[in-house]
Amino acid sequence: DAAIDIATAVFASSPAFLLYVVEQLESHCDGLGLTAEEGRRLLAQLLRGCAALVESSRPLHETRASVVSPGGTTAAGLAVLAGGHVG
Repeated sequence: DAAIDIATAVFASSPAFLLYVVEQLESHCDGLGLTAEEGRRLLAQLLRGCAALVESSRPLHETRASVVSPGGTTAAGLAVLAGGHVG
Protein backbone atom coordinates (compact mmCIF):
# COMPACT_ATOMS: atom_id res chain seq x y z
CA ASP A 1 0.00 0.00 0.00
CA ALA A 2 1.36 3.41 -0.98
CA ALA A 3 0.31 5.06 2.31
CA ILE A 4 2.35 2.54 4.31
CA ASP A 5 5.39 3.13 2.09
CA ILE A 6 5.08 6.89 2.56
CA ALA A 7 4.61 6.61 6.32
CA THR A 8 7.63 4.32 6.56
CA ALA A 9 9.77 6.69 4.50
CA VAL A 10 8.82 9.69 6.61
CA PHE A 11 8.55 8.25 10.11
CA ALA A 12 10.76 5.17 10.38
CA SER A 13 13.92 7.16 11.09
CA SER A 14 12.24 10.08 12.85
CA PRO A 15 12.56 8.72 16.42
CA ALA A 16 16.33 8.49 15.98
CA PHE A 17 16.47 12.05 14.65
CA LEU A 18 14.40 13.43 17.51
CA LEU A 19 16.34 11.44 20.09
CA TYR A 20 19.59 12.81 18.67
CA VAL A 21 18.34 16.35 19.35
CA VAL A 22 17.24 15.32 22.85
CA GLU A 23 20.69 13.77 23.47
CA GLN A 24 22.34 17.03 22.44
CA LEU A 25 20.12 18.99 24.82
CA GLU A 26 20.86 16.49 27.59
CA SER A 27 24.59 16.83 27.04
CA HIS A 28 24.33 20.54 27.81
CA CYS A 29 22.35 20.10 31.02
CA ASP A 30 25.42 19.17 33.06
CA GLY A 31 27.28 22.26 31.91
CA LEU A 32 24.33 24.35 33.06
CA GLY A 33 24.46 22.91 36.56
CA LEU A 34 21.62 20.42 36.30
CA THR A 35 21.96 16.86 37.47
CA ALA A 36 21.41 14.11 34.90
CA GLU A 37 18.11 13.29 36.62
CA GLU A 38 16.93 16.92 36.54
CA GLY A 39 17.90 17.26 32.89
CA ARG A 40 16.15 14.04 31.92
CA ARG A 41 13.00 15.04 33.81
CA LEU A 42 12.93 18.48 32.14
CA LEU A 43 13.53 16.95 28.71
CA ALA A 44 10.68 14.48 29.23
CA GLN A 45 8.38 17.35 30.18
CA LEU A 46 9.54 19.29 27.13
CA LEU A 47 8.63 16.35 24.88
CA ARG A 48 5.22 15.91 26.56
CA GLY A 49 4.51 19.62 26.08
CA CYS A 50 5.56 19.48 22.44
CA ALA A 51 3.39 16.41 21.87
CA ALA A 52 0.40 18.27 23.28
CA LEU A 53 1.09 21.19 20.95
CA VAL A 54 1.38 18.85 17.94
CA GLU A 55 -1.93 17.21 18.88
CA SER A 56 -3.74 20.56 19.02
CA SER A 57 -5.70 21.71 16.00
CA ARG A 58 -3.53 24.80 15.52
CA PRO A 59 -1.18 24.70 12.49
CA LEU A 60 2.37 23.87 13.59
CA HIS A 61 3.92 26.92 11.96
CA GLU A 62 1.58 29.14 13.99
CA THR A 63 2.36 27.27 17.19
CA ARG A 64 6.10 27.60 16.58
CA ALA A 65 5.79 31.28 15.73
CA SER A 66 3.90 31.88 18.98
CA VAL A 67 6.87 30.71 21.07
CA VAL A 68 9.56 32.64 19.18
CA SER A 69 10.50 36.16 20.26
CA PRO A 70 11.58 38.15 17.21
CA GLY A 71 15.30 38.86 17.48
CA GLY A 72 15.67 36.52 20.47
CA THR A 73 17.80 33.47 21.05
CA THR A 74 15.10 31.10 19.81
CA ALA A 75 14.84 32.98 16.53
CA ALA A 76 18.63 32.91 16.19
CA GLY A 77 18.71 29.16 16.87
CA LEU A 78 16.01 28.51 14.31
CA ALA A 79 17.99 30.51 11.75
CA VAL A 80 20.99 28.25 12.40
CA LEU A 81 18.83 25.15 11.93
CA ALA A 82 17.34 26.55 8.72
CA GLY A 83 20.81 27.46 7.46
CA GLY A 84 21.92 23.87 8.08
CA HIS A 85 19.06 22.65 5.91
CA VAL A 86 17.12 21.13 8.80
CA GLY A 87 13.64 21.38 7.41
